[in-house]
Amino acid sequence: MKLDEPFSFVDGTGTHIDVMPIELCIDKRMYLLLGFVNDYNDNKQYLRFLYILINGILLTTRFADTQLAMSEIKLFTNGSKRNKFFDIAKLDGEPNLLLKCATTEKPISIDKHESLAIVDTYNLARMGYSTKAFLQKQIILDPQELTKILHSNQLLSKKKKLWKA
Repeated sequence: MKLDEPFSFVDGTGTHIDVMPIELCIDKRMYLLLGFVNDYNDNKQYLRFLYILINGILLTTRFADTQLAMSEIKLFTNGSKRNKFFDIAKLDGEPNLLLKCATTEKPISIDKHESLAIVDTYNLARMGYSTKAFLQKQIILDPQELTKILHSNQLLSKKKKLWKA
């Protein structure tokens, strides 16, 4: 996988989008895919999407879901059985988050220290980008287009995204 290299693509509207994979937790192969457009006239970059990729599985495809996943990671010790992305379990006597994705051979867990580092990295990655412009002009790709782009950049696993009921 080329997770240490930025890549770019042109979406269906002709917008050139640059994507920067940012490590959230290297041991878990967890990345934030930061999509932005460059305005060369103003010499500025504008954020257009934030997706979470874990172990070759695309966890989120909308900003609202990315925010929800990050909230679950941040607040997991106060977690809820209604969490969308993570279950809470004790491993070695410590609370951990377990990814609800059914496609991994070994459960992907996140401990308290990792969760704090993930949230801090996520917040740092968003610094310097206007939230207002991002929310007004968020790029939402259809699943087929997004899958094709990520596969062409060797970022998705071959397995399908499956969730536990």
